[in-house]
Amino acid sequence: MSRLIQQCFAARRAFVAVVLLPLLMTVASCGKQGGEQESDMSVPLTDAEIAAVASQRIVFAHQSVGNNILEGVQSLTGQHGKPLTVVESRQAPEEWQGIAHFKVGENGKPLGKIEQFAQIMNADGFAQADVAMLKLCYIDFDGGATDPEKLAASYGDTLAQLQSRYPQTRFVAMTVPLTTIQTGPKAWVKKLLGRAPAGYEDNLRRQQFNERLRARFSGDSLFDVARLEASAGTQTFEYQSRQVEALNPSYTYDGGHLNEQGKAVIAAEFVKFLASQSGT
Repeated sequence: MSRLIQQCFAARRAFVAVVLLPLLMTVASCGKQGGEQESDMSVPLTDAEIAAVASQRIVFAHQSVGNNILEGVQSLTGQHGKPLTVVESRQAPEEWQGIAHFKVGENGKPLGKIEQFAQIMNADGFAQADVAMLKLCYIDFDGGATDPEKLAASYGDTLAQLQSRYPQTRFVAMTVPLTTIQTGPKAWVKKLLGRAPAGYEDNLRRQQFNERLRARFSGDSLFDVARLEASAGTQTFEYQSRQVEALNPSYTYDGGHLNEQGKAVIAAEFVKFLASQSGT
């Protein structure tokens, strides 16, 4: 019986490789979506919104996608002739107004990022900040080593502790960015063989983390990067009987980092969110 089962599996793999895979590749090549380009979905900024951000003292700890967002911020505000001041520093610059940012920790070690952010904030270098934000990276959830539930608890508890110590500063949570998922013939074949296409497992863990943050933080205390990257939640896939968000392919050049369109969309919402923090 076991030999018969092995022969059945072998026959299925042969069918997939010899018959189905070439057919799927042909269908996929006929159904290309022109690079999956979409129209620019960024929302126009107003001079008042830019001025509201420029008058604040904002701390932003991040890694590479954070750089993408800030590049978008400088580009959009520069187009208005009112470029925001963006300075890289681990302590408050002199006569500080605008955004002070720094790279925090090491990718793949999210707990270390949280701990370093707390250390830098507790050193009182940003004691006069109006807003402080910590963004983890999509890479922090690659490979299955990260427990999203425990990480979300540590992230939230750290922000709560800092908020208690520095009540004059609003500590804003940020959901973790997403990646695109594998599509096309290879994804179909993996599903037929009972395997998850690339990006499924990692984006599921990211969503588990993000859902914890959404449940814990109110709207004005959470900047939802993931929801924006998923085009307001329309870019999803079904996995393990649930809808999971994925990065809109038209927003990225490599499946994770933002291209010019992605920068414009996320940066515009970033500025609008920060403007809404003015006077709160």
